[in-house]
Amino acid sequence: MQVVDTFERHTVKRLKSQQFNLLPFKTKRLIHHLAEAGHYGRDIFYKQNYIHNILIRDFLESVFKNISTEFKEDNKTLLSSFSNYLKLIWFHCGIHNDRTNEKHKANFTNDDLISISENALQTNPEHLEGLFSSDELVIINKIIFCPEFAQYKKTPHKEDDLLLKSSVNFYDGNISNKTFEEYFNNKYPKKDNSPQFGFNSNFYLNECGSIEERRWCANGMYSKEILNIIKELDLAKEFAENEEQAKSISTLIDFYKSGEPSDFDKHSLAWVEDKNSEIYYVNGFIEPYSDPKGIHCTYESILAIKDHTKSSRIETLCENADFFEEILPIDDKYRRTEVSGMSASASIVLSMSGDCAPATPLGICLPNSERIRENVGSKSVVFSNVGGGTSAADEAEVHEFMENTSLANEVVKLAGAASEIHTDLHELLGHGSGRLAKGKSIKDLDDLYSIIEETRADLVGLYFIRNPRIYELGLLSNIAEANAYYQHYITNGLIYQLKRVEPGKTITQTHMRNRHLISSWAIAKDTKSEAIRVSSVRNKKFFTVTNHDKLQEIFGDMLFEIQRIKSEGDYVAAKALIESYGTTIDQTHHKEVLERYKTINYSIFTGFLTPQYRMVADSSGVLDDIVSETYNDFVEEQLALSEKYRA
Repeated sequence: MQVVDTFERHTVKRLKSQQFNLLPFKTKRLIHHLAEAGHYGRDIFYKQNYIHNILIRDFLESVFKNISTEFKEDNKTLLSSFSNYLKLIWFHCGIHNDRTNEKHKANFTNDDLISISENALQTNPEHLEGLFSSDELVIINKIIFCPEFAQYKKTPHKEDDLLLKSSVNFYDGNISNKTFEEYFNNKYPKKDNSPQFGFNSNFYLNECGSIEERRWCANGMYSKEILNIIKELDLAKEFAENEEQAKSISTLIDFYKSGEPSDFDKHSLAWVEDKNSEIYYVNGFIEPYSDPKGIHCTYESILAIKDHTKSSRIETLCENADFFEEILPIDDKYRRTEVSGMSASASIVLSMSGDCAPATPLGICLPNSERIRENVGSKSVVFSNVGGGTSAADEAEVHEFMENTSLANEVVKLAGAASEIHTDLHELLGHGSGRLAKGKSIKDLDDLYSIIEETRADLVGLYFIRNPRIYELGLLSNIAEANAYYQHYITNGLIYQLKRVEPGKTITQTHMRNRHLISSWAIAKDTKSEAIRVSSVRNKKFFTVTNHDKLQEIFGDMLFEIQRIKSEGDYVAAKALIESYGTTIDQTHHKEVLERYKTINYSIFTGFLTPQYRMVADSSGVLDDIVSETYNDFVEEQLALSEKYRA
């Protein structure tokens, strides 16, 4: 894929989705309106990440667009630092890094900002004069130049109050973790078959000091954005491929209008039952990763079309789901007696917004409701045109961090195919397997649920990727591919992903924590060093998988315990595992890793430009086509998105 921009170890590529131009007009209309619905929720995600994200983005964009050409020519280094800071905010949809949860650092001074702003004001006084109040300018200055102000989206410090010390915009800044837990447990006691509460509302203190909720719905919070989403969904429904898809869209509209969690369950059920549509879409409040409590779900939208060539392997896995469930290395009482309602496919991404843009997930398994998954089923999709994202490693990295050239060549040549199958296994069998003990809820794991669930899904994939059935089904050609992936996975968990963590810091992002937990825990369980050799050559540390059978056995033992923790809601055990293996980094090792990375030209994050869909009329003004267009660069795209879909 064509690289269109690089900045601060970030890479932006042009997303390939030529299939759109070959579609019938009706399908193009459906895609257009679903994509528009997705984009209208873009600013919801910004606001969820931090209350002043739109303010800081508007200010920086207003200044950036009005800087004089002469000033740009005379201050190229300064303008590069300024534009890179703005690009970071666009890429991470706010002032905080999506992986570390830390606030972006500006490589320019307050005096520099004053100089840039004054030039923009002189260039276009009619547009900028009085656009921002003095109070807003004070907040903007604090955001950019005060390190302690809104320092973390989610605090990484276990001794901190989860809510008071996090800047994510789900809770009033005066609500403590203890106060919220007392309120939530009294307001929403655990009951079997109850919907997910609190995932689409902000909690705040009223004048009497009591907690109240503002729901995200048509007549509540984010109403302007949601009304635009509803308008486009209404139009999309007219061009639905079938009755099941139309029902899925209709129930989503009902949820957006009411804000009732039970209505979202109705939508989730309808969405799961839509198994035959070519167009795959997700729109709504989906993932809880950004909430310190794991309750609120961030807005995301993704739109894709079925990739028939690559879907066959996913469908093969789906057909064999019962076989794999029966041999999962878990306690029988936590095993599903029958895997039903599961469907899966590979799809080509056509549009993304919110929590899916510009960095797009490799796959999705939904709904997240454990009750619906166990009793009705789930739908998994792997996105076939967005590989090479944040968990990938460049060839130069592989050669630097493998013990010898032969092993590096093996990983480069073979691990890619197994990586794709691991993603399939993770999304389909990982998230779709196992069950909770009677009377237990995912809320028993509180803020740790997402980490445990991602760890469990990864372990399912790691354990099964070497199973003979995978080769009998033709999903991989030989076990050497899986062995190479074992090497890649362990190195990624212990080395590659550490490039995203600053010296002296801990790991805070959910997926990074789960990979580090698995890799570190595997070494701890490998007491006789039978599976992984830890060596030092020329003062460089290496982790080399030497016995793949033994490592697979270790993964199975780990999966047994992780499934028990999830099924029983064992918060104490989950906390001990995550703190021991998933969060803390050996600082000597980390320093060495970062030193070695100084010699490598690498990227930490990969994102994609979003295709846009434009209506085309004939000479008489009658709509006769819709065309797919992609902006020329990241700056042009982001400015256009802010202008068109501004809340």
